Amino acid sequence: MVRLHRTLNRCIPKLYEVGQLDTMFTYANFFRFMASALLDALVIFGINLLVLNENFVISADGYAIDYWSFSFHQFTSIIVLAEFQIALLTYYWTSINVIFITLFSFCIYLVYCPVYR
Repeated sequence: MVRLHRTLNRCIPKLYEVGQLDTMFTYANFFRFMASALLDALVIFGINLLVLNENFVISADGYAIDYWSFSFHQFTSIIVLAEFQIALLTYYWTSINVIFITLFSFCIYLVYCPVYR
């Protein structure tokens, strides 16, 4: 294993440059990613709170939306946002990417939801 790393380091020196220079795992990057995650969470929560308020969503029997439905919409929004961000970060689209990112993960989620309820 060590021999493979040395061979790769000689052949492709840029491969380990990020780790050696410590440019990826810094406090600035950590706080930037945390701020981005907090902003995403606040936007998702705010949009779902505005859309799913008591005056807007009322079931056929006259009851307002319950906690399970609200959390289900929250989690669905998070799944869609995570898949969208993964799709934005993907440089090369192959058939495997399309199958596993868009089709497989979301279809598993759609199959899981009715079974869970």
